[in-house]
Formats: sequence, structure tokens, C-alpha cells
Amino acid sequence: MAGRLEGALGVFQEGAGLLSEDPLARSANHYEQGYVLFLLGEKEESRQHLEAALALAEAVAHRGLMEWHLEAARAHRREALRLFQEAQEPKGAEEVERLLPQG
Repeated sequence: MAGRLEGALGVFQEGAGLLSEDPLARSANHYEQGYVLFLLGEKEESRQHLEAALALAEAVAHRGLMEWHLEAARAHRREALRLFQEAQEPKGAEEVERLLPQG
């Protein structure tokens, strides 16, 4: 933003090689490179980086949602097991165990 776009791009490109495998960090780096490339008029390369940023960010969001749903499923699992055990229905409890093993 201070008019040193080529320098900023170099920093982001160098930083890409230093990042961990964390997809959110890599997504942010792709976004930064894509935005600077857009400002430099490098439309196609910009689009490629921005699409990579979006794909990684979407994957991270879906992973978070998956973990949220797993937490809810585990709560339902505990309740189903409790109720099957209370009703003395071991077959139902076994089916629940097969659907979502402890973990």
C-alpha cells in the first residue's frame, strides 16, 4: 500500500517457503500474493493465487464444521448408549458403537 508492491510480493513469496503445512497460513499467503499481483496488473497469476487461497480457506472451514458436528455426534452417542443400557438393550448399544466408535 506504500507503493512498494514488488518488494511486498518478494516478501510474501519468500514467506511462502517458510510456512508450516498449516492450510490457513498458506491460504493467507496465497491471498496476499494474489492481491499484490492484482495491484501489479498480473491478472492471471493473481487469479491463480486467489483461487488457491479460497480452496484452502474453504477446506479449513469445512474441517472446523466437521469437528463441530463430531462433537455433537459424540454427545448423541453418549445419550443413545445411556438410554440403550438403561433399557437393557445391548443390541442397540452395539449398533451405536459400530456407527461411531469411541474416539
